[in-house]
Amino acid sequence: MDNNKEEVDIFYVYKAFLNRLKGLFRECFKAFDFIVGKWVLLLILIAVGVGSGYFLNSLKNDVKEAKILLKTNFKSADYVYSVVESLNAKITEKRETKKRFYKQEGIPTVFAEMGEMTLEPVINLRDLVEGYEPNSPNFDGILRYVEFEFEEDGEITQIAETFTGQYKYHKLKIVVTDSTKNSVIDTLVSYINSSEYLTNYKDIYQKTLEDGIKNNKETIKQINEVIATYNKHESYPTRSSELYIVDKNFSVAQLLATKLELEKEIETFRREMAELDQVVVNMNHPTLYKKERSLTENNMLLIPLLLVFGFLGIAFAVYVFKSLRNFSNNQE
Repeated sequence: MDNNKEEVDIFYVYKAFLNRLKGLFRECFKAFDFIVGKWVLLLILIAVGVGSGYFLNSLKNDVKEAKILLKTNFKSADYVYSVVESLNAKITEKRETKKRFYKQEGIPTVFAEMGEMTLEPVINLRDLVEGYEPNSPNFDGILRYVEFEFEEDGEITQIAETFTGQYKYHKLKIVVTDSTKNSVIDTLVSYINSSEYLTNYKDIYQKTLEDGIKNNKETIKQINEVIATYNKHESYPTRSSELYIVDKNFSVAQLLATKLELEKEIETFRREMAELDQVVVNMNHPTLYKKERSLTENNMLLIPLLLVFGFLGIAFAVYVFKSLRNFSNNQE
């Protein structure tokens, strides 16, 4: 008896499921027949939407963008970020007065066509740790306690902003109007290099390098004299008050090692001085390219979709309203 009851229950559940499924198919076919029956109206809505989108797109100016790879010499990255932030503030604050304001401030008027710039470092661990000795506590602290974020391919994507100024390479992204010429990139890099902050910093750094080369050469000369005198078993005269030889119990090998280190420093200083013509160097010399509009910015696609789905939504709401009215009348 119980088995027959269970079979009947399963039969009714199965039958109810089929009825629901048929009802769903009926509603889908009704919707399909409705759309087919209104195809002329839908085509009109699509045509109107495309035309309206084209008109709105023509009113909205296209923009171009470029990503400039900058190399900052003389550990000047912090100054470069300050210059870019200052220029961003002026562009944003005085967008209304534009060219008249730029002339007063000594800023190239072409920047009036520029949007806000973004500057971020190209993360390179070698730039971060090259100033530390391998056994330095600071070096060990960086490796132990600094948090890094990695992509799936192992590339570092983020690091503490504290170290931004220690990286040599940085990406500067600019956005300009469609009519702006490529020369704006060179103008921008030249403007950054001519900044009073960076000009003064370059002069000071250049003087420091020149003094370092001069002092190292003088010290090397003294070391040569000491070694020459030592080989002759003579006393140790010196022309400088900075060098004192107390007795003969010193290491010639240590003097030679010091001399080698000084010569390496001179070579490093000379390499840096060879780059003194520019504090910031444009490494990739990019060209401006048109920024592609996203789906939400493309009115020729967005407006037709809104019109079509808007019409279908209204039709669905009317259908539901009529169905509920019929349902309520049947109940009565």
